[in-house]
Amino acid sequence: MRYAIGFALQNLGEIPPAREQMEKALMLRRAHGSTLEVAETLGGLGIVCWWEGDYRQGERRFNQSLKLLQGHTSERAIDLRLDALINFAGMLIDAGHYRRSVEISREAIAAAHNAPGLAAETRASMWGNLATAEESLKNFDAASAAFDKTLMLQEQATGKMHPSYAVVLNNQAQLFFNMGQPGKAIDNFKESLRIRRKTLGNHHPQITTALFNLAHVQIAVGDLQAAERNALEALAVAKAAYKPGNYRIGKAHEVLAELYVRTGRPKLALEHALPAKKIYAQLQSVDPAAPRHVDTLLAQIRAAEAGRPPPIPAKP
Repeated sequence: MRYAIGFALQNLGEIPPAREQMEKALMLRRAHGSTLEVAETLGGLGIVCWWEGDYRQGERRFNQSLKLLQGHTSERAIDLRLDALINFAGMLIDAGHYRRSVEISREAIAAAHNAPGLAAETRASMWGNLATAEESLKNFDAASAAFDKTLMLQEQATGKMHPSYAVVLNNQAQLFFNMGQPGKAIDNFKESLRIRRKTLGNHHPQITTALFNLAHVQIAVGDLQAAERNALEALAVAKAAYKPGNYRIGKAHEVLAELYVRTGRPKLALEHALPAKKIYAQLQSVDPAAPRHVDTLLAQIRAAEAGRPPPIPAKP
């Protein structure tokens, strides 16, 4: 029951109480449960660590779960191993470890051959991780093919009006943007946000990611009023949903700093760039592109204050 409560709280975005319940479940299962039950709980704690931005601890928990599952060939053990691999690969993307995520995703896809009855949604998750990791490595053809597979499987599993389908749209939008198709990216981001609002409400943590991703592309195309509105909402939702210092709070600050640099408001830009820099510096693991982008923004802010030409911006 502790595990079930913790898992439900995690799905609702209530991360601190989810951790409390999961840790109690782990203690009880280690004392009284089976190996598979302990592995399940470790995988659940890995997800909690992921959402808290503690990627190093998340990696430890996922690896512990996978180690316990070695040698177990029951259907339940295979399902638990696939869940751990899928979530591990997803977390590695957020941590910026794209090659490792590709490896883990391909391991999951290969393992799925031993699970012919595996749900389409689970298959969609592993293909979605592969697509996003390949896109992050600029392997655009491989990413595009993997996203097509993911969307097909996800629609088959849940239909389009589902948070998981919204996640795939969001990630495919990143591919469109990086391929120089910002219009298609914005359409995807808007539809992803619409689905999340409809299915999760306006205050769920997933809304934060949808909002600051949309705002970033709106800045790029010059739709600055809409970008400011979305980025401010992203920050408000993130602060309400996460503990101080969470990566997603930093990301919302980063996007606002970018917006205010773009609109010639260096004082406001500094008010957001500095918290973003502080958050990224305190995280044990973070995509290195994020702090590099903040450093570039800070250099632009200082140049603007000194009346110098701004340096060439780095891609976030």
